[in-house]
Amino acid sequence: MLTGVIAFLAFTFRLNGILILAAATAREFLVRSVDQGWRGTTLKTLLTPYVTFVLLFAVWSVVLPGGGEGHLLIVREISIKSIIINTLTYPVSLFYVFTGGYHSIVLAALLWPVVILGACRSFRRTAHISIYGLLTLALYFIWPAGGFRYMIPLTPFLVIFLMLGLDQLAHGRAAGKLDLLLSRGVQYGIPIALLIIALVIIGTGILHRENWNPYDQPSSQMFQWIRRNTSGDAVISFFKPRAMHLLGDRICLTATTADIRKASYLVYAKRLTPNEDQPSLEQYQHVAALISAFENRNFVVYRVGAKR
Repeated sequence: MLTGVIAFLAFTFRLNGILILAAATAREFLVRSVDQGWRGTTLKTLLTPYVTFVLLFAVWSVVLPGGGEGHLLIVREISIKSIIINTLTYPVSLFYVFTGGYHSIVLAALLWPVVILGACRSFRRTAHISIYGLLTLALYFIWPAGGFRYMIPLTPFLVIFLMLGLDQLAHGRAAGKLDLLLSRGVQYGIPIALLIIALVIIGTGILHRENWNPYDQPSSQMFQWIRRNTSGDAVISFFKPRAMHLLGDRICLTATTADIRKASYLVYAKRLTPNEDQPSLEQYQHVAALISAFENRNFVVYRVGAKR
């Protein structure tokens, strides 16, 4: 039951949260069945997380009817081009955390075999992690919106398998004293080198930055204007509802044409690429009257009125 609750809570933040259910099932089938026989894995044990998840999702759908609609909107943007780009990009971007994106393709080519070795040799103990990671990668290969930040939750698993793979390499060749020294040097030298590189990149401030983050100057100006110039019960329509709720301290809906009819203000992003495919200004004006109230380099805040 706890697994179903955790999967549902994760799902409300990111779609891949639902994959926790698959990982739990894999754990039961691939680990307990080997140790205890197929009788050790009962149907009740397998189905309980799924039943819990479905019940919580049903309650969520009744309490918040629009919950999860953003996932359906993004599905419409899936294309062959986006799948190809993601498939070529994500396996490399997993290693951005080590070098800040510099020469990550070289690092990926060198270390992916070690990661795979660690995953294969420890499969009985880490099957649930491997399956969750693979399914998450497969999901995001298809998912059109995302970026490096979607890979960050997989980084701890990557590090675990990297260390397990290096350990396998170290114990695979230990015939002589020189071999032992070399293998230990690889086992501990690579993680230490990666840590030093990461610290240097952070310390020198040469990290690659995204085009938009909620703490840059235009965003801070916009959130400050929202806090100071809108009433506490105002409803904002913005493509980042959680960011608006946290930094603007206002109730927020997504930036769809359906939602702005329920909003007091629309925050329109000028030159940004939001998570959801933001409608054009003309599409917004087709369903509501918009009056400009604030503008800076990246955003325009419109008061929303009834369409006449």
